[in-house]
Amino acid sequence: MVFVTPQTGTFSKNATLEASINQLNSDVSLARERAMHSGRKQRIVFAETTYTFYQESLDSDTWQTLETSLPFMKGVSIAGTTLSDSQLLFGVNAMPYEDPQSDLPSQVDAALTVAKTVTIGYDSETRILRISPETGYVSVDD
Repeated sequence: MVFVTPQTGTFSKNATLEASINQLNSDVSLARERAMHSGRKQRIVFAETTYTFYQESLDSDTWQTLETSLPFMKGVSIAGTTLSDSQLLFGVNAMPYEDPQSDLPSQVDAALTVAKTVTIGYDSETRILRISPETGYVSVDD
């Protein structure tokens, strides 16, 4: 009789990575929707193992922190991004921008002209989040 034991470590890593990319997709899509519905610019800053959401303040030309340092699941981190300065912004029309982190809301003007990506990884496995120019549509690469 032969018993086959699944490699739960690999399955667990894949499940963790898949859950993380789906959560990131959902969160970035929510920021896009929030920009359209609130009429205020939204900003996401990516760090190695976290990402933070900001919103244009109603009172001044500043960024208001919405959610601080949302962590990826344990073992998952940013493996790379094609966004300049590791941040993504959405205008009130959902158009995506990638201005420097030092820019104030009134200075946001560097609209995406090509698709940009955020790649997350767990060990040697990666998943890619893609942001479309003009529409800001967010998707996960297969």
